[in-house]
Amino acid sequence: MSDYTHYAFSIDEKDFEQFQSALKSANVSFWKVNKSEGESCYFLDPDGHKLEVHVGGLAQRLKACKLMPYDGMIFLS
Repeated sequence: MSDYTHYAFSIDEKDFEQFQSALKSANVSFWKVNKSEGESCYFLDPDGHKLEVHVGGLAQRLKACKLMPYDGMIFLS
C-alpha cells in the first residue's frame, strides 16, 4: 500500500487553473490524479514531499463526503 500522507492547501477557485497550469509549465511532477469532490491537484515539491492544492475548505469537503462518503468512511460525530 502506498503512503497517502501529504500536506494540503486551499486556493481560491479563480486562481486554481492558473496555478495548475504554472505547475505543468514548470514540469512539476504530479503524484495522483484527482478523483475527489472539487478541484484538486497533487504534486511533488523539489524534495519529493507530497502536496495538494484544492478549491474549498474543510467544512465544504466534509459536507460533500457526508453526502457521498468514500467506501469504508466512518463519521464519529
